[in-house]
Amino acid sequence: MRIFEEAAFALSEPPEGGVEQIDAERVISGAVDFNGPFSGTLVMVTSKDLAATVAANMLGVDECEAGAEVTPKDALGEILNMICGNLLPAIAGSGPEFRIEAPREIAAADATSLMADWPEDYKIAAKLCIEGSPAEIALLVSN
Repeated sequence: MRIFEEAAFALSEPPEGGVEQIDAERVISGAVDFNGPFSGTLVMVTSKDLAATVAANMLGVDECEAGAEVTPKDALGEILNMICGNLLPAIAGSGPEFRIEAPREIAAADATSLMADWPEDYKIAAKLCIEGSPAEIALLVSN
């Protein structure tokens, strides 16, 4: 995904043979709602390690550097905002306007369940490998 490469300097690629399961204790997930000509939610599940890497890359600091101000939760929220802000115009064109709400952290089980249970005709989902870490992302349209 172009957003990871441009904003976080993280290379993304389709996973070879599927995305590995993320250890439940190392998972972080978030969502951002949007409203406009169509409404919905962008959901992402990934590892805390990847979120920390993205945060460090966005700040231009070493992950271990003391005093890093952006947390993995903040980085995940920013990436969700950036993906949503770029994906919606790619789908709807540059004319329609959307309101993107503040990102929020959600339980990984809720995110995974939401992505799995959403009707196929109303979602765009992808499993990625970013910097060697698994990630799953889905755009869920409610109308």
